[in-house]
Amino acid sequence: MHLIASRGCAHQCDFCDNRMTGSTVRRRPVKHVIEEILDLEKRFAAFDLHDFYFWDPSFLAQSPWRDDLLGELAELGRFTWACDGRVDAVSGEMLSEARKAGCHSINFGVETASSRLLLDMRKGITANHVREAFQLCHEEGIRPGALLMIGWPGETHDDVHALKLLLKDIRPTFINVAVATPFPGTRLHERYSEMILPVSAEEYGDYFPERSLFKSLSMDVASVYRELSAYYLQRVNPRGHVSPMGYC
Repeated sequence: MHLIASRGCAHQCDFCDNRMTGSTVRRRPVKHVIEEILDLEKRFAAFDLHDFYFWDPSFLAQSPWRDDLLGELAELGRFTWACDGRVDAVSGEMLSEARKAGCHSINFGVETASSRLLLDMRKGITANHVREAFQLCHEEGIRPGALLMIGWPGETHDDVHALKLLLKDIRPTFINVAVATPFPGTRLHERYSEMILPVSAEEYGDYFPERSLFKSLSMDVASVYRELSAYYLQRVNPRGHVSPMGYC
């Protein structure tokens, strides 16, 4: 069952349109979150519901709220859960507390191994942040997933090769490969507007990323997706999982 315990993200990645959720993090009272979990457990008792996914973009950000929620979940002791996270927001101590509270998986926005592209995305992380976070997860017994992005303007074959090597280093249990998509309202759309193929608002609504909406890219995103997927399953984690190609 999916839950939202907070909204908003203070980070300003160029591919994200956070106008709806906002740049200020607003957190629900811990008591209300726990009450919802217990209510869902009761409502779906026939399905033995004890596992949740927190969709909050800032769920793991350091805060007394996070620590209180982890403490309450640990005290209940009968729920497991997963969440999204940033690689620069984890520590060994926090992951240990999350594991005690039932966390079994965290999916991180890795995007790319290229320092140049990470800077251009305004992601605010480095490949070293990625390596450190994944290593800590492996040590704590938490399964780390890697959310990747291909088709960013200026991406090269060397960048894809570097991403392969990073995957081999971090050994994710899951990868999601998204195509960089210039949705109106994002800085990605504003900055690279001259490279965007003509697309109507209706077509954006029906868009499925079998191709990039950018022209003049040096690579075909569908080919890169197949290349990364094959490398991951053959050379990194034969028992891993690759999601269908998506957009971001």
